[in-house]
Amino acid sequence: MARVDVDQDGVPDAAWVDYDGDGRANEAVVDVDGDGRADEVYVDSDGDGVLDTVYLDTDGDGVMDVRLVDTDGDGEMDRVIGRGEEGFDL
Repeated sequence: MARVDVDQDGVPDAAWVDYDGDGRANEAVVDVDGDGRADEVYVDSDGDGVLDTVYLDTDGDGVMDVRLVDTDGDGEMDRVIGRGEEGFDL
């Protein structure tokens, strides 16, 4: 796991995890607002080396409530799914 402290306050702002040891991140966790809780989680959901799903905590309550998905593999998030919703295309 690699950790980054962008604002040099002693608390990591982001962490990258390589679960399978191939040198590519399988997951990245980001604390955007510096409160010590993850605000964004990026995941390689299909194991191809591309972080293709993003989970967001949009209201700061510590619960990921929105998911962005790259459904066609072009590197652009094209589907938004909220908690308890089917989602909509961008």
